[in-house]
Amino acid sequence: MKTTIKVLLVCIATAVLMLSCSKNKDDAQNSNGLAGTKWATSYADHFMVIEFGSGSQVQGYIATGSGLTYYGGLSTGSYSVSGNNVTFSGFDILYLSCHYKPQSGTISDGVMRTQGQKSLYSNNDWTSWNETWTKH
Repeated sequence: MKTTIKVLLVCIATAVLMLSCSKNKDDAQNSNGLAGTKWATSYADHFMVIEFGSGSQVQGYIATGSGLTYYGGLSTGSYSVSGNNVTFSGFDILYLSCHYKPQSGTISDGVMRTQGQKSLYSNNDWTSWNETWTKH
């Protein structure tokens, strides 16, 4: 009987420890401060929007109106954060036949300044592109 109780207690402790480790990993992925935030910049008669998801997922799109209503050009990628610096990977925002690729950025006081590349009407004419985004 004592052996059964000891085995049961070990199993319960192991389960609690495993659940605790899983939650700590999720908390660490969401602790970068960007998860769940939305950033926008005005572009022509629309807005470009970047939304940071949980973990390392990011999406960008073109929006209209002050509510930043989705209009088109949805693209997804990933991001990583180190201090107030963010790095994007596999991510570009599409506007008509133009591609905008934020590659890195610095965040300070509700403003994100990104550096990257843009291609107007062709994937072969990449040029430098810098943009300033505000948090919404």
